[in-house]
Amino acid sequence: MNKDKLKKCVGYRVLLEPVALRSGEPHNDVWTIEEVLDKKGVRIKNSATDHNKLLGFDSVHHYRSDPSQDYDGHTHGVLVLNVQIELRNREVIIKERPRE
Repeated sequence: MNKDKLKKCVGYRVLLEPVALRSGEPHNDVWTIEEVLDKKGVRIKNSATDHNKLLGFDSVHHYRSDPSQDYDGHTHGVLVLNVQIELRNREVIIKERPRE
C-alpha cells in the first residue's frame, strides 16, 4: 500500500472490498477514511453505524478511485482490503479475507 497516496485520501468516502459483514450478512455501507497515522495505519469510519477501526497498513491492499460517484461534493472510491471486516454489536472484528 502506498502510504503517501493513502494520506491524500483522508476524508474520502469509500466502499470496502470485500464488503463488510454485519451479523454475518454483507452490508455495502459507505465508510470514510478518517486519518492516516504514519507508523500505525488508516482509521476508517462507517457512515451508517459510526463503527470505526484503525487498520494496519498490511490490512490495506490499495485504493481505487470511483469518479462516477463524486456527485455529492465528496470524493468516492473503493478501499481494497487484505482482510474481512465484520461488525458485531459495537465491535469491529478483523478476520481472514475469504478466498475467492
